Amino acid sequence: MAGSSNRGAKLYHETRRDRSTPSAVHCLNALLQGPLFGESDLTAITIKLDRKEHLNLKREFNLSAYSSRHFWFDGFGFQVEVLQEALKTWDIQITPLHPRNARKSLIDFEQESALICLRDYKEDWTCVRKVDGEWYEFDCHHEAPEHVPGFYVPAYIDSLERLGWTVYLVRGKLLETSTKPAGQARSGNDGTRSPPEDGAKGIGTVGARDAM
Repeated sequence: MAGSSNRGAKLYHETRRDRSTPSAVHCLNALLQGPLFGESDLTAITIKLDRKEHLNLKREFNLSAYSSRHFWFDGFGFQVEVLQEALKTWDIQITPLHPRNARKSLIDFEQESALICLRDYKEDWTCVRKVDGEWYEFDCHHEAPEHVPGFYVPAYIDSLERLGWTVYLVRGKLLETSTKPAGQARSGNDGTRSPPEDGAKGIGTVGARDAM
């Protein structure tokens, strides 16, 4: 379990009030620490990627029928290519932490600044990143970000992968602190999460989170 902590850090955090906004939107905004993306932005990127791919398929294979590879229907949401395209504006790259069929490499998380994670076969994105030198997970299903002690990050990420999450490294220049209004953080004392509570964009207090 991650230990509890009161950090008082300024953190930008969004929650899913009506559960209609895809979690990919909240994940990107947590990564960038501000309300920079909406669902319409990612939809526009999806359409652009689909049109480009459709034209290529039509040119190479004379295929007219096409089904989007960049958006999961049935509520599964946006795929990683959409997030990669969205982050190009900020010169930020995301790559798989452990590419499929590749040998796992040792990652020095002290040298990293952020990761984003996708639960396989679900529209469920979350962001794990440093703010002011401390690691937090920004899960839009919960009312506040959760502090993850630095020494625990490797085991924490390993537990996510074992539970079916695909983890992506984020490389590029990120803001170290939030420029948005902030509130004092909540802290947990037993290493567990509070019950999910949807809400509007807000600044959550920091507590401890279990390793899922």
